[in-house]
Amino acid sequence: MRSWEEKLLRAYTGVYRWEPNAFVYLQLWNEFSGFAKPSQLVAFDESGEIRTLYPSEPDKFFAGPGAAVSTAIESRIEFQRDRQGKIASLRRLYSYDPAPTLQKLSVPVLALFGELDNNIVAEKNKNAWEAALKAGGNRDYTLRILSKANHLQFEAKVGNNAEMKSLQGFVPAYFRTIQDWLAQRIRGFKA
Repeated sequence: MRSWEEKLLRAYTGVYRWEPNAFVYLQLWNEFSGFAKPSQLVAFDESGEIRTLYPSEPDKFFAGPGAAVSTAIESRIEFQRDRQGKIASLRRLYSYDPAPTLQKLSVPVLALFGELDNNIVAEKNKNAWEAALKAGGNRDYTLRILSKANHLQFEAKVGNNAEMKSLQGFVPAYFRTIQDWLAQRIRGFKA
């Protein structure tokens, strides 16, 4: 990946509509954080999650991975330009396939999916995770869909980003599920 000059990245900064009632904000990292270089383009939304956008070619970026997925690409961002050549909008394309990583896991796995997750389809992803873990020979995995949970496992009504500001906390089953799972695997752990 080649280095992009700050002035080229600055053309992409701004506020974009992500969903009908949600927005994504793009800003240069040094301006967002107050730290000096490197100057990278970052995206963040109402949830507070911050992703670095890495340029792959003109008007195309991929979103940096999250903490749980350290190397793979989770999504791609493409900018559309108007007839005058100005950036008019963006769209995201999810492209991360976790199966190769999951097939390599030989440790106990607990994966929690939110029933109301607006970013993924919980049942579809749970089934895909199970198929990949089985294919890799992992026999110690627990996959749960938590009722009324959004993508972050917060108790939600609809599960979209627009309601994030109003959410009060995790669904009740979140901590209980983790505690029970740990108690089954760690001697002396009290649930």
